[in-house]
Amino acid sequence: MGLLAHEAAIHRPGVPFEVVSNPEFLAAGTAINDLLYPSKIIVGIATTKTERRAAETFATIYASWVPRDRTLTRNTWSSELAKALLVRCLRTTSLASIRYLLSARELAPTLTRSRAVGLDPRNRTKFLVAGIGFGGSCFEKDVICLTHLVDAMGIPDVICILGYAFKKNTSDTRETLALEIVKTLLREDLREVTVFDPCRNPLVLKNEMRSLLGAGVDHAIAAHSNAYDACDGAMVVITATACDKFSNKSRPNRNSPCL
Repeated sequence: MGLLAHEAAIHRPGVPFEVVSNPEFLAAGTAINDLLYPSKIIVGIATTKTERRAAETFATIYASWVPRDRTLTRNTWSSELAKALLVRCLRTTSLASIRYLLSARELAPTLTRSRAVGLDPRNRTKFLVAGIGFGGSCFEKDVICLTHLVDAMGIPDVICILGYAFKKNTSDTRETLALEIVKTLLREDLREVTVFDPCRNPLVLKNEMRSLLGAGVDHAIAAHSNAYDACDGAMVVITATACDKFSNKSRPNRNSPCL
């Protein structure tokens, strides 16, 4: 999108235009059926009034055969990432996982095992069928693209971790994986890792991390008494423990650019 705007500014200076991203989710061999019965429609726009009107026009067109609750409006970057990168990376992970698990053929027939896993609503049965390769060029292309994108952007300066205990509503931090996350992030030379856990005193929590990680990390770790202070200034927030406090829909009006 940025490249298109840049080229337009050079070759058509002063001519206003807007970009609406409407990525397709059509698969080879089932494109017509995918168009008639889509699982979702994503419309990516900026924040201008004209783009909002364009998004509403797209939704109205699709509404003639697609339920409105399946049409999602996002910004242009989110729409492209959702289609070309993140969704396919998740599917690729699913494919790799099921192939590895199904390699133990002495346990049960392949289809029996994958069907049992697919009955869980959190899993998708279409991506639990063992096969070879990605089934097309798009998966590999987009996974490589996301890898290069992450490498080019680098890791953020400040990352926040919400939840430190191994389980919500407990202060038990024995064998907590949050500590391993902190260790990994510190090896990436972050400026700071901030932590908040609703069941832990922040002073006690920081002393515990210091004793386990060494006094040399004092400048790079901070424990807070509430989630909003911990998130303030962070570019990435990791929810390490599924505490109920972290699912609140309302939040103060902060300027932190958290993702």
